[in-house]
Amino acid sequence: MSITIDKTGSTPATDLDQGTTSPAWGWLGVHGGAGVSTLAASIPGGIECQGWPSTYGPAVVVLVCRTHVRGLLAALDAAQSWTAGTVGGDVLLAGVVAIADASEDLQRSQREVLTLLGGLVPHIWRIPWVPHLRVVKSTGDGDLATHPAVGGLAHALASIRPRITT
Repeated sequence: MSITIDKTGSTPATDLDQGTTSPAWGWLGVHGGAGVSTLAASIPGGIECQGWPSTYGPAVVVLVCRTHVRGLLAALDAAQSWTAGTVGGDVLLAGVVAIADASEDLQRSQREVLTLLGGLVPHIWRIPWVPHLRVVKSTGDGDLATHPAVGGLAHALASIRPRITT
């Protein structure tokens, strides 16, 4: 599938003229290093987005962030934009994937932002710290798809796929 960039909003769109199938959802990282490429390599069906989809992009978006406060606040900001209807197009926000930024438990400030975020989005999927991902050499080497938390996320996204591709 080829990707084109809409110069007006820097929004990726699938090239439907070439007979490819529209992706079921878009992974939208709300900050650099959120983990979008790792999720995209581990869970088939989505496409990496550089911004909110245009008319030609996926109709469903999954926000991706790390659980440090900066990442959670970026997700909160994106969710607020979606809730306010300022993202353009007819986009359904499926939820947020919050990927652990450390092996320790979340601190109070992180939990507070997650609680606020939970009031705005349909679902929050939390991916715990996965130590072996720190030493893999390429995105596809991490076997993240076999992790139980990612399996649950993949199952949830697969269950919405029939509703959004018909």
